[in-house]
Amino acid sequence: MATNADACLSSAARGLRPREEKLVDVLVERFRMEVPALWEGEDTASVAFLLSEHVTRWLDILERGLDVTGVGAPPVAVERARRFAQRGGQMSELLHGYRLGLAGILQWTLEGVVRGAKDPELISAAAVKVSVMGFEFNDRIAKQVVAAYQEERQRLLQ
Repeated sequence: MATNADACLSSAARGLRPREEKLVDVLVERFRMEVPALWEGEDTASVAFLLSEHVTRWLDILERGLDVTGVGAPPVAVERARRFAQRGGQMSELLHGYRLGLAGILQWTLEGVVRGAKDPELISAAAVKVSVMGFEFNDRIAKQVVAAYQEERQRLLQ
């Protein structure tokens, strides 16, 4: 049983690994329903691959206790942001997708924490830590994706 927040989060991530594909499928469906503009010109497999990259990175960070400050956007996310800009997609829709993804991974992580820990103080400490990490993880990736989107939009305007 986990004795501190890091160990608790690592345990939750290990518990999520076997369900990783299912988690991605849930995210794909959520994106399809809530941000349809992100689907235009994209097939399900490419969206699933992008989401899988993000989920895998998140679980790696939690499981290994890695620092999120070194996290970068997967190359596929940067390229997809450029294509989205080329199609005239709105940045607000792109960012909405990242917020949806964050909400999903935080929900599953916190559910895993609650399943694995019984001590309310440990659950609270893990919840605080995973929230801070999640927002920093999402913010770092979103900044890189937005930069690629903006560069492409600027290039198209010129």
